[in-house]
Amino acid sequence: MTRRTDCSYLAADLTADIFVAALENAGQYDPRRGEPAAWLYGIARRVVASHYRGSTRERQAVARLNGRRLLDETDITALDERIDAERAARQLVEQHSTLIEPLRDVLDLVVVDGLTPREAAQVLGLNRATVRVRLHRARRALRAEPASASPRTDLVEHTLEAVA
Repeated sequence: MTRRTDCSYLAADLTADIFVAALENAGQYDPRRGEPAAWLYGIARRVVASHYRGSTRERQAVARLNGRRLLDETDITALDERIDAERAARQLVEQHSTLIEPLRDVLDLVVVDGLTPREAAQVLGLNRATVRVRLHRARRALRAEPASASPRTDLVEHTLEAVA
């Protein structure tokens, strides 16, 4: 058995398994079919093959799990926060798409592009008062919560503060 494995402990375990299988199947031995040694070698071949099939499955399972770990409470909290932030972002995108184009243009220039209201007024060819009014209307529209939406989260509030 030691020639079929690279570990003497494994060889001892497999030898024990072979003799347990031989004792369990002793009633099925038929001397007309061959010598007892050949019968034992047949059992040994099946036990060893079974062991290597099992260890191959185990190695494949370990390889699939390699690099993965169980999530702890911090990971779960971070995932919950990420899901909430993505929900808020989708809500904000929905609300943004419902704004009329003049409000959306001003909001995009100030929030997305980072321009000041004065710079946005110059880009759009409007006076600053008009841009401020449109920003106010856009903020008010974004703060108005649709009936089906969940409570606003920090992302929505942070975006609205950036507009202010």
